[in-house]
Amino acid sequence: MPWHAHLQLGYTLEDARSVARYEHNGPLRILQSLYPEGDSVCHNVLVHPPGGLVGGDT
Repeated sequence: MPWHAHLQLGYTLEDARSVARYEHNGPLRILQSLYPEGDSVCHNVLVHPPGGLVGGDT
């Protein structure tokens, strides 16, 4: 069974901080924005929750 999804992701600069803006349809999700390199670089993790269990998850 295929999982259809769509994600529109963009970044804007607001008060010298990169901010993620996104819209999604289906099971794709963006986790909390992280700034390990400072405010100018935003890191996000894209997840697909119905993808199943991975190596040892119970």
